[in-house]
Amino acid sequence: MSAKTDSANLDFLRAYAVLTVYFGHALQVFHIEKIFGRVTIYDFAQTGVLIFFVHTSLVLMLSLDRLCTASCSRLFTVFYIRRVFRIYPLSIATVLVMLAARAPAFPDLVYSRPRFLAVLSNLALTQNLTRSGSYPAVLWSLPYEVQMYIVLPLLFVIVRRFSSSWLPICLWAFDVAFIVVMWIVTPANASEWLKGVPLVLQYTPCFLAGVIGYRLWSATRRILPFFGWPTVITSCVALRVLAGMTSIPQATTLSKWLACLILGLTVSQFREIGSGWIRTFAAIIAKYSYGIYLGHSMAFWIAFILLRHNHLWIQGGVCLALSILIPLAMYHGVEKPMIAVGLRLAAGTAKSVAATATLDRSGTNGQVTDASQAHEVTV
Repeated sequence: MSAKTDSANLDFLRAYAVLTVYFGHALQVFHIEKIFGRVTIYDFAQTGVLIFFVHTSLVLMLSLDRLCTASCSRLFTVFYIRRVFRIYPLSIATVLVMLAARAPAFPDLVYSRPRFLAVLSNLALTQNLTRSGSYPAVLWSLPYEVQMYIVLPLLFVIVRRFSSSWLPICLWAFDVAFIVVMWIVTPANASEWLKGVPLVLQYTPCFLAGVIGYRLWSATRRILPFFGWPTVITSCVALRVLAGMTSIPQATTLSKWLACLILGLTVSQFREIGSGWIRTFAAIIAKYSYGIYLGHSMAFWIAFILLRHNHLWIQGGVCLALSILIPLAMYHGVEKPMIAVGLRLAAGTAKSVAATATLDRSGTNGQVTDASQAHEVTV
């Protein structure tokens, strides 16, 4: 399969991830913290975020491949411009709306106005660096994505330069080994074994699993039937939550990395889902997934906290309506227009570089129309 990002199987993966977070948090709103035994809802919901990490790095590597196929001029600049306008406008709007509504960070919490510096950190998506609480709580994952964007184009250049499928796998293994060595040399008891290792580093194996998926994307024959794909994803979720039952920090963390590695190794093995309601449903959920992720906390708060004295069926109806309307408003009101702005700015940057390069080759009277148009079409 060519390097494209409109894969129905990737839509399914993204939809699976966001619905895992959505339903996990819905149960937590009703103070259901465990599924059975010691299997916690927290581990279940967090696994959805880890799936997002794998999906994001894979899709962005495919996007970089498409950009570089056209032209690698200013690849980094174009990538960063597009990502800034893809991520920040909607996250900023979410923080500001929740502040105006005096909504709590998580639906079942009591509202406490975050300090000014904490608000700035949430707007900048640097909470993990400033040790500020995330507002809303689901915003905790975005700083790690943004920080991964810094090195992702560099990883793309390295993986593209060396075509071996083993390279990203070796990078993943080296990364895991490096973190484990840091744990070993850091004085800590078993309950504090993550001490001394920056959290952003602890999530890098999840992102590198997506890089592995990208390397295998065009090199693997898709011979397995689609139904194996949801089975693999569900197995990875089960691996993660069952490891959490052990209460062994090492097992819990290693299960995150292993689950992500399995997804990266298998994402290219399955045939694309055929036409039907599952494909359509997954495409719709994937399209609005960012809004679902950021907006479901507000929907739960209004439906189940502000309206808690109403009948449960009224609360459920309001929750369903808001879970549809809020992502729609976020996508069409903020996300889609800002993505378009980012694309225009990125295209303008590429055209400017193309024009300069053409002038340098042909002199000040050279014609630049063809080169400009070529870049405009491809980015």
